[in-house]
Amino acid sequence: ISTLLSSYFPLRSSSFNSNLNSLFCISFHKFASANPNYFMAKRKLHTPPFESDFRVVGIFCRENDYRLSWLLNTKLMFDFKRTLDFGYYSEKLQQPANHSTFHFEQETLLRSFFLLNNRAYEGSTLFDNPQGLDYLLLFRAERYESKELLRNLRSLPQITAAYQLDEALGKKRENLLYDFEMYLAQELKM
Repeated sequence: ISTLLSSYFPLRSSSFNSNLNSLFCISFHKFASANPNYFMAKRKLHTPPFESDFRVVGIFCRENDYRLSWLLNTKLMFDFKRTLDFGYYSEKLQQPANHSTFHFEQETLLRSFFLLNNRAYEGSTLFDNPQGLDYLLLFRAERYESKELLRNLRSLPQITAAYQLDEALGKKRENLLYDFEMYLAQELKM
């Protein structure tokens, strides 16, 4: 700074330049402390929207998770097995909440199904809307009609209702599916 000031005031003495330098530094410090964001570069993080292959079906059923899994296995010819619980951060509890998870995969047809309990052991839910949602059926499949799956689910007397929830869940759906993909990569090594 002193070289910059001496170039503007070349005829002044060095003590004058040092006094001017300290005065400039003090006033600059006051300005910078009063306006902390003035000199910071404005940066925005642009992230592309997360795309997932999973489709989401909401199931309304009062049966326990193991009973629903057994019901789907016997009536619809699935083969759900219990896997590690899916931990999802609950804003209500301010900590991760564990949701029971069941997995079924048809490797020859390139289909994966996951049955997630919407209610955690700790009492929180993944989705509050639609109200009364009990389970989420996440599936990733090529050439698989979700209408056929919904019709089969609705035919079971224990299931009150089943709906495709892809658009109804909004932004929170992207967050859930991103965390679920991370869960699959870390816990289940898929």
